[in-house]
Amino acid sequence: MRILFVNKFLYPRGGAETYCLELARELASRGHEVQFFGMRDQNNTVGNAAGIYAKPMDFHAPGLKKLSYPLRVLYSRDAKRKALRLAEAFRPDIVHLNNFHFHLTPSILEAFRDKGVPAVMTAHDYQLVCPNHLLYVPSPGKLCTDCVQRPSLNCVRNKCIHGSAPRSALGYLEARLYRLKDSYSAIDRIICPSLFMKRTLDAQPRFADKTVFLRNFCKPCSEGMAEKGDYVIYFGRLSPEKGIPNLLEAAGRLPDIPFIIAGDGPLRAQVENCGYRNVKYAGFRTGGELEALVRGARFSVCPSVCFENCPLSVIESQKLGTPCLATGIGGMKELVSEECRVPEPTAEALARAVRDLYFSKDRLRRLTAELDARVKDYPGPAVYADRLLDIYSQAILSHKAR
Repeated sequence: MRILFVNKFLYPRGGAETYCLELARELASRGHEVQFFGMRDQNNTVGNAAGIYAKPMDFHAPGLKKLSYPLRVLYSRDAKRKALRLAEAFRPDIVHLNNFHFHLTPSILEAFRDKGVPAVMTAHDYQLVCPNHLLYVPSPGKLCTDCVQRPSLNCVRNKCIHGSAPRSALGYLEARLYRLKDSYSAIDRIICPSLFMKRTLDAQPRFADKTVFLRNFCKPCSEGMAEKGDYVIYFGRLSPEKGIPNLLEAAGRLPDIPFIIAGDGPLRAQVENCGYRNVKYAGFRTGGELEALVRGARFSVCPSVCFENCPLSVIESQKLGTPCLATGIGGMKELVSEECRVPEPTAEALARAVRDLYFSKDRLRRLTAELDARVKDYPGPAVYADRLLDIYSQAILSHKAR
């Protein structure tokens, strides 16, 4: 089978990119021909034989080129033209879409539809039903579902995208434009890594008959057990929606409990300079270094204040033998038992949950022992690929039946 993966970034950058690269390796090992389409970038580690890529867009770079970005964010003629050329050159049996909004834009869907190529999409976030893809208003920081049924001007009023009315207006216009053009009809199947994501997308009838639930895979972790330390760990992106302000406030309320925070993001300086003696910033860690930190923790925390989809940090922690306390909303609720759910996304609730679990040794031992049964429900790359190939086949059949 010839499979074209589409993602705006084609190098290890975040969860979506890691997903694409790992999955492509698994499919290629089975004899499938896998190529990639995204933006041209010197950091790219994968690509396509024709050397066809969309023009890059760096929203943080200086220069006059950025003056054209508002129009390109709405509709990229360049990306559509390049997608058409690559579809002609590679002739894929299936296109697997991932993160493509803003940089590639849904204009590429028209290209694949014009060429009659079936398309599957993995919904890594809520972009199909939320202009800022989080179901969350950054300021004042609250959960929001205003745009789930249809694009709402509240996106502009609330400055949902980077606290900017102009950027939020562009996001709103994009959502309206592609709803009017019915561009998403080009997608034959939408893979939802959480049941919460599936229910959210099913709220729109145009998606309801296309969604498929398939939990994210997690690549195997190194074998062996580690002696548990006395600390609690957070690892992941350091950003407001991940609950970092609540985490720091909770740590400040619990001076007798050591916290290790590993990761990077816009709140890195706030973490480094928080002033709490019981908080250690470990920097950005990967591979064996990160695994050792997670294995050695009493438990991890996932304090997100937005509706997370299927955070790999929770799954990875559990696979490494470390229970995870997670906010009991969105897809996080599905990954942890009831007694590992923080009841509400507040610093007070998080501090109370951390304190209760940290000093309950018997409860910790039991929760750790129960992890073996829980992680059996998470697919590895091979099992995931088996299911994915079935979804590809369904998409191809439904596309032919149109």
